[in-house]
Amino acid sequence: LHTADTLAIPLRQGTLLLSALPLYPAGDTPLLLDGTIALLGDSPILQLLLTARGVDLLQAISAPSPHTLLYGKALVDGNITLSGPLDDLTLRGYLHLLHGSAIRYIYRNALLTSGNHLDRVVTFVSFNADSTATAPTKALTPRTFTLDLDIEIDPTVEVEASIGQSQQNSAQLQGGGMLSLQYTPTLGLHLAGTYTIGSGHLMANIPLFHASRMTLRPSSTLTWTGNP
Repeated sequence: LHTADTLAIPLRQGTLLLSALPLYPAGDTPLLLDGTIALLGDSPILQLLLTARGVDLLQAISAPSPHTLLYGKALVDGNITLSGPLDDLTLRGYLHLLHGSAIRYIYRNALLTSGNHLDRVVTFVSFNADSTATAPTKALTPRTFTLDLDIEIDPTVEVEASIGQSQQNSAQLQGGGMLSLQYTPTLGLHLAGTYTIGSGHLMANIPLFHASRMTLRPSSTLTWTGNP
């Protein structure tokens, strides 16, 4: 994200005043930022509203990665509020994924196969009394963050995900629905809602079996009721 090269932001009594501040992703349609940032005190306090109207969210949030590739268009309308001190932030809002969106996701690394690959996934530690390992002297306390986000998906939105460059394990979906994504430090991540499939298929290449293609029945649904 970037804004204009030269931009004056008022500062009054230790508080930054933001009014329709344009934040540009790679495209020409900006996100608009309104609100205040109080700089006095032990921690800055935010009261911000982020407004999107036809913004390509992928251009705003995607970043290169050696293991994953995310591209396409994720056109959104939405309003997001961010409030509280930096060590106790709350994000609430609504996003509408619009007609014309088509998202592609590729995980370049193949699935785990036979062989010893667990050393990249899990590290085993001995807790025996004679262990020479030492515990950290001080635990890090994570900052508190609360999330409450409603996401509406237009039924024409296309999503494709695949594992490996050959894309022999993949899913292609067109559909929409309404999802609610919530997070609190005590309850963790919670996803609820229903996604209705308009069309799509799955490709699976399972070792010792032939690659198979499964067509998804229109009007099939995916429902989340808790942990994603």
